[in-house]
Amino acid sequence: MALWSPVLLPVLFSFSVAAAGAAGEARFMTTPDIRGDRVVFAWEGDLYTTSAEGGTAVRLTSNPAGELAPKLSPDGKSIAYSTFDNGVLDVWVMPSEGGAPTRLTWAPLGGQVVAWTPDSRHVVFRSRWGVPPAARDQKLYQVGLDAAMPEPLPLDRGQDCSFSADGSKILYVRKGNEDYYWKRYKGGQYPDIWMADLTARSYKAVTDYVGRNAYPMWVGDTMFFNSDRGADGITNLWAQDLKTGALRQVTTHTDFDVMSPSTDGKRIVYVQSGYLYVLDTAGGAPRKVPVRIPSDDWRLQDRWINPSKYLHFVDVADDGKAVVVAARGDVFHLALADKDTMPRNLTRTPGVREDTPRLSPDGQRVAYFSDATGEYQLYVRDVASGDTTQVTTDLDRKVHHPRWSPDGKKILFGDKDFSLHVVEWTSPRKSGRRSTSRATSTTTSSPGRSATTPGRRTAGGSRTRSPARTATTRSSCTTRSRAGRSSSPTTSTRT
Repeated sequence: MALWSPVLLPVLFSFSVAAAGAAGEARFMTTPDIRGDRVVFAWEGDLYTTSAEGGTAVRLTSNPAGELAPKLSPDGKSIAYSTFDNGVLDVWVMPSEGGAPTRLTWAPLGGQVVAWTPDSRHVVFRSRWGVPPAARDQKLYQVGLDAAMPEPLPLDRGQDCSFSADGSKILYVRKGNEDYYWKRYKGGQYPDIWMADLTARSYKAVTDYVGRNAYPMWVGDTMFFNSDRGADGITNLWAQDLKTGALRQVTTHTDFDVMSPSTDGKRIVYVQSGYLYVLDTAGGAPRKVPVRIPSDDWRLQDRWINPSKYLHFVDVADDGKAVVVAARGDVFHLALADKDTMPRNLTRTPGVREDTPRLSPDGQRVAYFSDATGEYQLYVRDVASGDTTQVTTDLDRKVHHPRWSPDGKKILFGDKDFSLHVVEWTSPRKSGRRSTSRATSTTTSSPGRSATTPGRRTAGGSRTRSPARTATTRSSCTTRSRAGRSSSPTTSTRT
């Protein structure tokens, strides 16, 4: 007897989105580079070029494999880039005005383009070739325009680099992941920047900050680079005097990180909030570059999607007769006992994401998290009637792993702070499609931590957390979410 059979969840997902290319200014360009008045970048898997002042972009490539990381040569004649040809990331070069490309590397020695040598004769790329299987970092190689065998740079490892004007020294990211998205990350993958003197074969660390130090750009006696060392943890451009070590913050974005900066020695181009910006290295404020890209936006058109290819979470009923599945932000229910029954989409909430559904022991209700209010809150839905109850109202951090108690009267879940929360569940009083219920929640700390409540944000944006209370505190409240759902009156107990 088969223990498991595939479950097909056919459903129509309709996306009502405007065509960005046809409607106006384009967004979400990646890996830009600048040389004089020209900017090149990747967008929707192809390479484009436009003026540093903005305007309508011209497409340079149309390979279905997709291209990334374009770099203009110092002499302005060529563009090096990487593409997944036949599923392998390799280095290619093409005329800067467009035209037939030339392949420079072949598997297994290929990788992502990071720079040109100052004489425009070699392309520098990073690759895992020659790196032990268990190692996290990569090595830097250079390949000539004649497509000869690539040669490793005299560095033990490297992720990115920038040459001095005469090519005798290199600023390079020795380790780490320069594009991680974890705020205030201090773990082992934070990138640091070193300097290598290729003539003297000497090496020294340039940055000592434990955090993001990425995308070094050598401009005169100054290194421009990305860092999240500011008080708000947002990645901005910083500048460091290579002689004195003096630091100064160059950009002051407060909402989204500065990403993928690159320079020609006079100006820096980067992506921020999905838009292109150009900054004069001699001083001044960054300037947004308006770009229009004519496109049919085929990726945004309404289409049929089989969510069985996008399963995020599965839970099976205790009796094995039903299953709930989270796929593409909706919760589906399937009665396994009836092979003719199609899966039911229980939530059907475009623009809202539901996650980690759990069936109650009797199979009549499903608990799950939803971000309908802007933060993930716990909901319980009746499988048969669809009546829905918002159980929590003040969670403000990532929550996970909901579990029903064997008697179906409590729900346990955890959060990113390793705290455990218990909600006592009682049967709802019928009041139309959405219902109300009474619940008692208990918050306990993990071992080695003081007990705290989920906490709220202050006006300045920081979180405050209430200390644990040894006495029982009871309160009753009713709130309404943005989606129009009334939450249940709750009686909460915190220990």
